[in-house]
Amino acid sequence: MPHVELSLSEPAESRRLSDRSPLGRWAKAVKDAAEPCLVINAKGRVITLSPACQSMFDLEEPTTGRYLLDVLRLFDFSSPGGALSHGEARKMPSLLAVDSGRLARGLLRVQCDDGLCTVDAVATPLRDADSELVGSLTFFCPV
Repeated sequence: MPHVELSLSEPAESRRLSDRSPLGRWAKAVKDAAEPCLVINAKGRVITLSPACQSMFDLEEPTTGRYLLDVLRLFDFSSPGGALSHGEARKMPSLLAVDSGRLARGLLRVQCDDGLCTVDAVATPLRDADSELVGSLTFFCPV
């Protein structure tokens, strides 16, 4: 006779994002923030974003768990305004803060709810209690 056991548990990502972890605490704060902001993990995946951020960039559900450059549509500042290459897009503040472990700031040309817009992005790296880099927190402001 076959024997089957079933065990239900939270996904690994949910277990790591307890309210006591840095990403968990920031995700909880950002989830209901009035400002356009988002949190990504060290792999560049969106952990959470504020409703204002979702509205500003005209993003559809679900965005969490997706790679940031698959969520935001970044464009070149040149006249034709073509999409940025992957190498150039990796220099955006959210990802640069993760890659460098330092505060990053820059202007981005992004697809917004009313067409292309320019936003100022300020990102800070997030670290755990052992000073290991776990992600970044980014705030956006229209210019």
